[in-house]
Amino acid sequence: MNSDFLAQESAVQKSMNRNNYMLSARDIFRTLKELRQNKKLSNRRWVWELLQNAKDVRNRFERVSVVVEHMPTHLRFRHNGNPFSIDNLTCLIQQVSSKLSDSSDEEQTGKWGTGFISTHLLATTINVTGIVDCEGRGYRRFSLLLDRSGDTAEALLESIRATSLEVLRLEDNDDAFPPQPEYEERRHETDFDTEFSYELLTPENKEAAVAGIADLILTLPSALLNIPRQKIKLVQVKQLDGTTITFDVEPVQHHGNITGYTITSSADTPGAEPTRRHFYAYETDELRLLAEVTNFTAPALVPPRPDQPVLYRDFPLIGSERFHFPFALNSSEFYPNERRDGIFLNATEDKEIQRNRTLLVAAQAAALDFTRWLIEQNVCNRYVLVNTRVPEVPGDGLDADARKWYEQLQIAWRHELLDLLLVETEAEAGTVVPLRQVRIPRLQANAKQEDNEALWELAVDFLGKDAVPRRDLLPMWSKALGVEEEMESWGETIFLKVEHLLQLVGEKKTLAALPMVIAAGGDEKVGIDWLNALYAYLAKHELMSLLRAFPVVPNQFGDLRLLNEKLFVERPDELIPAPVLDVLHQLDLPWRDELLRRDIELPNYTHQERALRDASTVINTKLKEPQHKTDALESAFLQRDDAQQILVDLLRLTSPNADDTTLRSQLFQFVQDLLHVEGGPKTVESLQYFDFYKATQLLTMLLNETIEKAGTLVGLAAELRMESPDAARHWLGRYLKFLEGSRFKSLLEYGNIVPNQELEGRLCAYEDLYRAGTRELPLDDELLDILKELDGTQDWRPKLLAKGIDLEIKPYTFADLGSIVASIADELLRADEYKQHTKALLNLIGWCRASTQNTILAGEYLGKFSERLTTHWFTLTVANSGNSKQAMRLFEKPEQIDDLVAIADSGKVAKLRKLVNSSDDVLDRALRFVSQLELEVDNFRFLQSIGAEMERAFKEALLEAGVTVVIEPGSGTTATVAQIDYHGIGSYDFAVRNLATNKAFYLELKSFKKDNPQHIRLAQSQAKRAAKDEEPFALCVVGRDRRAEDVTAEHVRQELTYVKDLQATMEPIAKEIEHFEQLYSQTDAPVWFDVSSLHQSKVFVTHEFIDDRRNSFEELIRDIKAAIL
Repeated sequence: MNSDFLAQESAVQKSMNRNNYMLSARDIFRTLKELRQNKKLSNRRWVWELLQNAKDVRNRFERVSVVVEHMPTHLRFRHNGNPFSIDNLTCLIQQVSSKLSDSSDEEQTGKWGTGFISTHLLATTINVTGIVDCEGRGYRRFSLLLDRSGDTAEALLESIRATSLEVLRLEDNDDAFPPQPEYEERRHETDFDTEFSYELLTPENKEAAVAGIADLILTLPSALLNIPRQKIKLVQVKQLDGTTITFDVEPVQHHGNITGYTITSSADTPGAEPTRRHFYAYETDELRLLAEVTNFTAPALVPPRPDQPVLYRDFPLIGSERFHFPFALNSSEFYPNERRDGIFLNATEDKEIQRNRTLLVAAQAAALDFTRWLIEQNVCNRYVLVNTRVPEVPGDGLDADARKWYEQLQIAWRHELLDLLLVETEAEAGTVVPLRQVRIPRLQANAKQEDNEALWELAVDFLGKDAVPRRDLLPMWSKALGVEEEMESWGETIFLKVEHLLQLVGEKKTLAALPMVIAAGGDEKVGIDWLNALYAYLAKHELMSLLRAFPVVPNQFGDLRLLNEKLFVERPDELIPAPVLDVLHQLDLPWRDELLRRDIELPNYTHQERALRDASTVINTKLKEPQHKTDALESAFLQRDDAQQILVDLLRLTSPNADDTTLRSQLFQFVQDLLHVEGGPKTVESLQYFDFYKATQLLTMLLNETIEKAGTLVGLAAELRMESPDAARHWLGRYLKFLEGSRFKSLLEYGNIVPNQELEGRLCAYEDLYRAGTRELPLDDELLDILKELDGTQDWRPKLLAKGIDLEIKPYTFADLGSIVASIADELLRADEYKQHTKALLNLIGWCRASTQNTILAGEYLGKFSERLTTHWFTLTVANSGNSKQAMRLFEKPEQIDDLVAIADSGKVAKLRKLVNSSDDVLDRALRFVSQLELEVDNFRFLQSIGAEMERAFKEALLEAGVTVVIEPGSGTTATVAQIDYHGIGSYDFAVRNLATNKAFYLELKSFKKDNPQHIRLAQSQAKRAAKDEEPFALCVVGRDRRAEDVTAEHVRQELTYVKDLQATMEPIAKEIEHFEQLYSQTDAPVWFDVSSLHQSKVFVTHEFIDDRRNSFEELIRDIKAAIL
């Protein structure tokens, strides 16, 4: 064609050509605009368009080689494929694809269409050089400039028209298109005649070049394997740094329709080791699946990169990165969309879409088959195989029909996957289990990895190592399983969310049933630590409200409960001691069921609380329930069979900070004695907020009831398991005195608990008894007996407080006694009824004259009766005797009356008559003996009275020195821990005894007159006790210089000499006593030495001995406390 032809071109032809050019220009302009608006994908696409064009022009060497050179300002793409055809050339100019529209030719991926326009992102003008086949008329070399720099379609039209006109002269312009004779015969495989050259002028051009080259290096291995029959032999990439990388494909394994390939990329850098990537390719007639592995010896699946395409139509469909599939999926039969970033799936009436769907169904079946084969190869990283999400299609995405279709496909696929050995667990030896048997811990979609791993830590302890994936694989599994909205298609709960874990925990019902507790042999601390970690996790993620929905919080029985209004937290500053909780349980108040375990930690969570004061209120409400509304002391609680046990359990509690510790501890000692309670006080952490008033009151009432049931001191001794009523009286006296000094004094009136003066000590009501006189002037026992003799109805002892019981109670005074005695006596004498009461009246007269003190008392309290004693006596004796004459004879000899009375009173008149008839010598000797004996008796009685007062003062001094009490730590109050027992006769006078341990310190008290100090005399039993030294024993000596009634405790403290360590001194004396006791026992011998009188012998101790061993009263107190406390 020549210029003449162009000149003759008709106007119609010109118009038609222009229209054609305009269509091409507008398509190019529109496509360029779209490409520039989506640079992220377009910048990666251009290199694949060039590569697939090279693949489509196979040469006579069967496989095409490609070289890409990336330089700072230029990029060149060269290949050794066959020459251009004329159609190729014109399509390249007008940007029309030469690919058949039905996509049936698998040898062509697409050529010179809109895809090629993406290469203009590198440069608006492209210099294309190569060889064109003139269709039987030889080959010509050409060089064309494709200029797409116009800002409008009209501007592009002119450049398209100019290039088209230039090509029209292809066959008659040898200068522009030099002929290449014998081209095919002379060409070599190393001739890279086809070249596309781009000048990188702008930053955008350079950015596109970098992105495309990077994508090529990353994805080329997959692409090379997806090209049918590997029609590209070799690709070389020269990078900006001058390094050239060469990619080569080598098949290394064959397993039926599965082949192992190694892609080697070698750099020309000296010393650089080649990089190898390994792939398994699963092939069918219509598709191919690729799985990259680390190696073929111990293969591990390489997870696809998020920027790698998933779909291929031989070459990657850039933009299909989110088409979720476990393998790279290639089919030359795919119908890609116009942007080549995916395939058509919407609009089912189109055969192209139907074909694509058919291919995906086949791909799913192939994927399952491929998955099973990979499992047989024992591949690792099997999470890659479960990537089965619904594809995210670019643009408008899947329509409703397409989504529904794919979801059904997904359900069937996932159902098959559940039973495959897919999950590499944390268990030993790389145990792999079916997906159905594991749970993948995930807090929520898009949760931080650290949060999911923390949940994994909780799950592995609960579910076991064989029920969760390996920790290092957790993030991959969490992502691979898919999004939340598609979880139902698995048909199983795969993800383990917090809610699921809480549900599983709640199903265990108890702390003891938690798996980690069972594994630890029942050690509940392991379970508590795990639960606290769980609560901390919930608190961190503000999920503590879930504890109201799932029963996972253990109460104090270890039952797992909901954290709702029926469960309470103990206040940490006011904990409820365990024994108090035990009492609540006994009262049918299940607080342990309603209280959290103390070792549970709920971070930053406020919940309803219970404290010790609440327990106190509830318990006291139970204790205060009256049996009858009219009587507060009629306790319904005391009717319970377990009332005693509950009260004892409460009252035995103590703590350093508890209120009223002394009161309760003293009461508890009496409880132990009377109720025989085992175990002593129990110390707990705190009782500061517990009100023991009612419990103390009720237990006191219970003690009183027990005492009342005893009836008498004899019965009480049996109840106390004591040897004598005196010991019981002593115990009861302390208890009553304790009550009187406490805030429960009013309970002295609860029950018959106070002993009277009857022989057995009957227990009476407090209000019914009277004190026998006052402390200053007690009632006289003899006068009480005389009153009963005078009037049998006037027996005061049943209503008098027993001796030894010291209570502030209303008294019967001496005036009361004297008044009634005098009144009855006067009435008897006045009514001349005295004959039946002569003895009693004479006893009364005798009492009045028995002592100076009695005479004074009689004068003060017996009134006129005391003034007429002589008259009364005469009336009762002489006048009433019938022997008045003999009496008158006696009165004539008044100096002999006393002697005669004494003789008569003695009852020994007959014996005295014999004595009167004896010789004067015998009579004189007898009288001297009697005189001496009377002197000794009088002296004994005097010393006895002195000793009694001294003993009183001595005991008082010991009490004031505090030998019976201790000061309780913290409270500053005292508690009685010992008692002073008086013995009086035998081997000791006093014993200071510890009430709890029964340890004792024995004391013998002696006194002497300072102005006439006689040797101290010890009984033989006292000397033997000192010699044995089995228990602490001491001799206490006090000098006296005053009347007996003037001896005080202070005098004892000042004058007492304390002598200890008597064992060595007394041992020889004790041996002599034992020797004479043996002689005394030998009375069955025919001849013996009479030592009977030696039994009355004493052991004498000199004052010099005592002074040499003198110790003070204060040292005595220290030694007593050290011995018994």
